[in-house]
Amino acid sequence: MVFFDCKGISAKRRNSFYNNDEVNLISKLIILLKENKVENSIGIISPYKEQCKKIKESLNEMLIKNIEVNTVDGFQGREKDIIIISLVKSINKKGKIDFVGFLEDAKRLNVSITRAKSMLFVIGNINCISNSNVWFDFLKFCNNKNYISNFRTDGISTKFVFEKILFKNHCSSNLAYKSVTKNNQIKNIKLDSKPLSKEKNSREIKMNN
Repeated sequence: MVFFDCKGISAKRRNSFYNNDEVNLISKLIILLKENKVENSIGIISPYKEQCKKIKESLNEMLIKNIEVNTVDGFQGREKDIIIISLVKSINKKGKIDFVGFLEDAKRLNVSITRAKSMLFVIGNINCISNSNVWFDFLKFCNNKNYISNFRTDGISTKFVFEKILFKNHCSSNLAYKSVTKNNQIKNIKLDSKPLSKEKNSREIKMNN
């Protein structure tokens, strides 16, 4: 499992949200998976319909088929070998951190992260997502396991991150992640859906070196 900390810009359209920086990251990841002959089934999940639309458009432009893109509800009850989750919410065009909204829903978190059979990629802005009680605990879990990677839009550094971190951790059949899911360690993360306190909102994830 890898969590990509992506400092993109989120925007609203048709009462939904999208994040082009996360779409670009997903495109780079898909290309790298294809270049490395990863034949596993791939699914892409986003909580927002507008982001799903943007991702589908990007895949169509790359002439990539057989990758399902859907909302959390659309994936409920089904699995893929590799799941990529785009959380979307980040910094808005005014430079302010977005409110996490219904990402705070613990059930949606559990549905999202348990759709992957062998490898899970989560893309989001830690500064934004950590303002959620649910995702703050998830990020602490990821950080303790060294699953968090910073993402830069520079193509060379991106390729370095993907090759040195993702494929070093067995992208096509991540046994470590299988062990985590089978032992229900992820499901047993404290999922507290209570409103954030001012004290919690000021806390930060201290990154492991």
